[in-house]
Amino acid sequence: MEASAHRRPTRAAGRPWCIPPVMVRDPGEGLERVAVLEESEGDLGVLLWRTVRDVELWAATPAERRRGLFHPNGAERRVRRLVEAEIPPELAAPLDTLAAMLSAPECADAQVVAQCCTHVASWADGSRARETALAYAQAAALALPEDAHAALRTGVYALAAGQRARAEVWLRRAVGLSRRGRQWEPYARALLALAQLREHARDTARSTRDYRLAYRAGWRYGVLDVRRGAARALLRLTSGSGEVEAARGWAVAVQRAYRPGVPDAAALLLDLARFWISAGNEGNAVPALRRLAPREKGLGVADRLAAAAMRARAYAGAGGNAALVRDAAAEAFTLLRDVTVAAPVQLKAAVDLAHATAAQGDASGFGRAVCTALRLASVTEYAQIREELASLARTRHLAVPLLEAAA
Repeated sequence: MEASAHRRPTRAAGRPWCIPPVMVRDPGEGLERVAVLEESEGDLGVLLWRTVRDVELWAATPAERRRGLFHPNGAERRVRRLVEAEIPPELAAPLDTLAAMLSAPECADAQVVAQCCTHVASWADGSRARETALAYAQAAALALPEDAHAALRTGVYALAAGQRARAEVWLRRAVGLSRRGRQWEPYARALLALAQLREHARDTARSTRDYRLAYRAGWRYGVLDVRRGAARALLRLTSGSGEVEAARGWAVAVQRAYRPGVPDAAALLLDLARFWISAGNEGNAVPALRRLAPREKGLGVADRLAAAAMRARAYAGAGGNAALVRDAAAEAFTLLRDVTVAAPVQLKAAVDLAHATAAQGDASGFGRAVCTALRLASVTEYAQIREELASLARTRHLAVPLLEAAA
């Protein structure tokens, strides 16, 4: 699996490497950037809207024609708007700098303009003002039309704002600019974002192709989080489509790309453990569960339940210490009493506990797990779950009255 990652990304699908023209508005957008006004009320909204529109106009105007671009009284008006608006402290410096730059448009520095816009976009994203974040990220990309990082940010913010058409254009542009400028980090990140976009659009074939490209780029150019994210997505897609061998390969790739302290470590480790257990390789789940153990106290109750039940099943299936299995099972049985945990999570935990207690020859615990699982199973799940547990009972020579009819 990973050996293939050493191959350099090719132009087999040549179109994505083209550099499309910019797309400055969504097809359904009315008055340009009106959402900026809606996301920030009062004078601040007006200030943000006017500023981003002025930056876009400045960026679209050739350098030799920027002198006298704005009204002679424009500088005074900008100062007045800055004074009148209640500006968050984080925005004071970038908005003040933009006002100064636009007051002398023929002298404005594109790098400084773009940096200020990027700062505003980051603030807006943190404030969940997604349209404002997109507007300012795009303004930065227009100020620096050859910058792959700026194009990538615009595509990512467009995707977060639900504007898929604009996101795809900017992400494809980021890919093309990255290749042309040999900027490999934004190249890898843009491929991953494109794959996510296409997966959301249910375009499985193209998303799989782009995830593979992103994985190879992440491997080749040392962008570890891209490599890990692409491998994790490919694990999800291949296991979901029943490609067992491919899924195993991607599970190994995820494990090799894991590093302690990554933001999504707990979710990733839970996914890995669940995959190996579902694949019948309980022993392979043990390393992921061991890595997860120090983080469990900080997890929500549902994840703690899943972790404890899988730990009991994995350790029991791998012939681990009986005391560790009992402790994990006891913790899981306790957490099963929490009514806030969703039924599907409880059901998986109960089935895991049935496997763990059966492997330990714990007839009482097995019966308890069986009763819980059958109670939680939906109408459509009941027959399958009952047969799985009955088969387990036959294999381990355990008698449970509820399962006798399925024997």
